Amino acid sequence: MLLTVTSSILMELTFALVNLPRVADALPDLLRVVIPPFAGGALFPYLVIRLFYRQELASFGARWVTPGHRAGPWLIGSVVLVMATWTALWIAIYAGISLVPPDHPFADVNAVNAENPLYRLLVLKKSSSWILVLHWCVLVGFAEELFGRGLLWNALERRYPGRIGGPRFGIGHATLLCGLLFAIWHIRWLTGSWSDLASSVATNLTIVLVPSLLLALVYERTRSMLAVIVLHDVIDGGKLVAWYGVGRWWEG
Repeated sequence: MLLTVTSSILMELTFALVNLPRVADALPDLLRVVIPPFAGGALFPYLVIRLFYRQELASFGARWVTPGHRAGPWLIGSVVLVMATWTALWIAIYAGISLVPPDHPFADVNAVNAENPLYRLLVLKKSSSWILVLHWCVLVGFAEELFGRGLLWNALERRYPGRIGGPRFGIGHATLLCGLLFAIWHIRWLTGSWSDLASSVATNLTIVLVPSLLLALVYERTRSMLAVIVLHDVIDGGKLVAWYGVGRWWEG
């Protein structure tokens, strides 16, 4: 828990630092977006593994691919599940637009579409949106998975090796704890108000918890950092892709 909160707060502090006026003016926009998650999600766990556990990443358990574990079926099945879920959710959201009062900011399909960085990049031709698209579709998985699975799951597995259920259909204690702690990791601890903190806690312990558990389960079964990095990018980037596809279709 201490590692989780420390990493999360480090990411928030780094975000605040890179957005200070003088620092923000000196840094390219891409670096301002990617530095915070890389600091908390990649650099911090790497240093913990090397300095605290005194191990290489591979010997600690953070391998790209682990021989004897089939990653393909789990990755493909999870990707299909994620994209189907995102598509269904966006269909429900766009269908509900008709129920929104006419004076609401999101009563218009075009207004909802314009919130999507991918739509802004491809349709509205706002070139500045490519940074967010690149971040969510490519970089975020690598930036966060060294902590989420590389450090957190492997550290928990050393301490809590037990399982619930059998080897085929069961789930490890480390997997359940990893999913919960990774959701906690996304909480914005330094929001500045108790109401914002409560909202962040509620969101991450409900909505974010589900994909967190899925990522932990896929890592347990595949022991592949590559698989969970790709899946993480599909979860975050797939939201934009499904949003774009459903939104364009709803536009007619």
